[in-house]
Amino acid sequence: FHTPYLRNTLWELGYAIDYPASWSIDHTAGTMVMLTSFDMDAVGHGGILPGDTKIDIVPDLSQVESTLSDLAAQGERTGQLVKREDVTLAGGVPAVLMYVNSAVLGGDSRLLVTVIGGRGIRVQGYGELDLYNSIALSLRPVAAAP
Repeated sequence: FHTPYLRNTLWELGYAIDYPASWSIDHTAGTMVMLTSFDMDAVGHGGILPGDTKIDIVPDLSQVESTLSDLAAQGERTGQLVKREDVTLAGGVPAVLMYVNSAVLGGDSRLLVTVIGGRGIRVQGYGELDLYNSIALSLRPVAAAP
C-alpha cells in the first residue's frame, strides 16, 4: 500500500516536510502548521475522532537559540515518557523522537524535537499515529527561498 505524499516547504521557517496528499494543511506564515488526516473546515468536526491524525509543527519563535538537549528535556516533561530515540534527519540534522503518554494530550502521542537554523522545532502527533514517523522524519532544512 502506497500513500502519495506532498511536500510543503516553509521558506520563512527554513524547513520542508512531506505529508499524505489527501491530508489538510493549515498554516499561517511564520507560525505553527497543522496537518490533519481530516478536513479541519468540516462542519461538526470538533477534536480528533477515532482513526484521525493531527500533527502540529511548532517553531520556537523566541529570539534565543534553542538547543536540542533543552527541547528534549521540555518534551520529556509533557507526560510519561514511554520511549526516547536519538534520530538523524535529512542533511545530518540531529533530532529526538519521543513516545509520550499524557492525559493532558489525550493519551498516547509522539513528539519529535530538533533545531534547524538555530530555531527549535516541535512536531507533535495526536490520534492515529501509524504515519507519524514517516511524516515527522521527513522534516529537513531548506536553503533560502529561490
